[in-house]
Amino acid sequence: MRQDAEHWLQDADSDLAAARKMADEGMYNWAVFAARQAVEKVLRGAHLVLQHEDPPQGHSLPRLFEGSFGEAPEELADDLRSLSREYMTTRYPDVAGGPTAEAYALDDAEHAIAQAERLLAWISQRLPSTS
Repeated sequence: MRQDAEHWLQDADSDLAAARKMADEGMYNWAVFAARQAVEKVLRGAHLVLQHEDPPQGHSLPRLFEGSFGEAPEELADDLRSLSREYMTTRYPDVAGGPTAEAYALDDAEHAIAQAERLLAWISQRLPSTS
């Protein structure tokens, strides 16, 4: 496996672990953002592995998914769309309609983490083993 792909995949796992820790600490907007970032990073790594080229520019999770796997299965499409929308809302008060730290609750963080876990598992199962 390409070393740069390995780096993206390792960072995806690290971001998901960070999302869990941030949720535990009450940093819900950052937990949602880290969960979202974990998915973006695993998709970028998957693109390098499967397409043998740099991933496309942009941050749309559905588009990144499509570039490596084609159309997302119905059970994943909602997760991809939902997490993709969190790219700006989690970080910018003008997009969130107020302080981002007040825009999210534990349920939001737990939901985003569960979505990311589903997506990372599905994607990881479709990548060649690193051993």
